[in-house]
Amino acid sequence: MKELIPKATRISRRTAAAIFAATIIAYLVGITYSYSGRLDSTRNVAQLAILWCLGVLALILLVRLWRLEGMFDKFPHVCFKAEFPSASSAREEISRILESHLRARFGAVERGVFWRWGGPRLVNLQVEQTPVSVVWHTNRFNREEWILTVVPDLPSLWDNLRGRKPVLRTEELKLVSSDIHDLLASVTGISNIMWYFDGFRRQGRKAVWTPDELPWAET
Repeated sequence: MKELIPKATRISRRTAAAIFAATIIAYLVGITYSYSGRLDSTRNVAQLAILWCLGVLALILLVRLWRLEGMFDKFPHVCFKAEFPSASSAREEISRILESHLRARFGAVERGVFWRWGGPRLVNLQVEQTPVSVVWHTNRFNREEWILTVVPDLPSLWDNLRGRKPVLRTEELKLVSSDIHDLLASVTGISNIMWYFDGFRRQGRKAVWTPDELPWAET
């Protein structure tokens, strides 16, 4: 068993949610105050009502996403070190290897929208007719370190508003995770492969060598 990567790899989702919630509430208070002396016309009342609806809608969506936080904690993550000639070549080489392997293994894959703009690399694929996504990016505290996450099918924005909950299909996640582990372990230049669940990481649990050792039964 290995020690986990540093806990401060990103801002807490709870902190981010609290900041957004405070911003939305301040927005609602601000627009109410700005319109308080101008409610003598139907037009101004209608504008205020629309702005309030938008703010409340954003707040509802935020609450929905906050409730999904426990699900994100149960997605398998792998952290690994990649030593290639340069940071840019590492990004392209890792992306090429992963995309071509996943396409050969699971059929057609679809690139995520942020791929072309240099953001996190993401591909969508089908495993036994179940949608699964794989996303990878550098660790912002260590550019030689990469973090990859296997993500199940998540509700869309509209589904979130309707209260649809994501379904964790453990067998599909285990299959993709094991396949990715075998690939990473076979690539020259990739080392220090560690698997973990984000929720257990924050509890101080240790990472493990392979995805088979993850506490899947506890998710």
